[in-house]
Amino acid sequence: MGGGKFLTFYLLSGIGAGLAQLFISPMLGTVAPTVGASGAVYGILLAFGLTNPDRSIFIFPFFIPIKAKIFVVIMIAIELIFGFSVDDQVARFAHLGGAATAFLLLRYGDRLKIYRPLEKLIKRRHYPTQNPFYSSSSFYQATQEPRTFSFTRKQEAEPTIYTSPRATENKTVLTINGEEITQSKIDEILDKISASGYQSLSEKEKYILIELSKKI
Repeated sequence: MGGGKFLTFYLLSGIGAGLAQLFISPMLGTVAPTVGASGAVYGILLAFGLTNPDRSIFIFPFFIPIKAKIFVVIMIAIELIFGFSVDDQVARFAHLGGAATAFLLLRYGDRLKIYRPLEKLIKRRHYPTQNPFYSSSSFYQATQEPRTFSFTRKQEAEPTIYTSPRATENKTVLTINGEEITQSKIDEILDKISASGYQSLSEKEKYILIELSKKI
């Protein structure tokens, strides 16, 4: 989701959970102070079940794999049943409200651009436009949407072609503002990620990867 979108999703799920408990509980005569973040957690639970429906998970202490979508249905059903039949001082309708809010956010959030304000705020902090390295408008636009890139290996057999290692290392992969980025530079950046993680990269190295992902 990205940091800004996830934070907005979490907070709005929690607000929806609180409103649901506030309006529904008086109808059942069980008005009480509500404390906790479980409504927002149920929103995340529903989002996980909808975006990874066939992902197998294990529930302690029953170490039997169950699909995420089935687990979510079971949890929602339990909350519905207990919410109308058991007065155990648990904010069941906050759980349901959080899940319902999450469903609406997943379905209409992007369309209504709900996440954009907080996403922009976070990206401005991480990618300041006043930084000389970010003067390129194409780079600023590239950071507005998260990009992913992957490397796949072809399964079919290919003829073996001998290439000098030195020639491969010096091969220009892309050019940025007149600077030639060679294969050896790309390999160096990937090795750095493998050793110390993405956050260890300099701003210039991150920019090179973004441009590389656009080319791929």
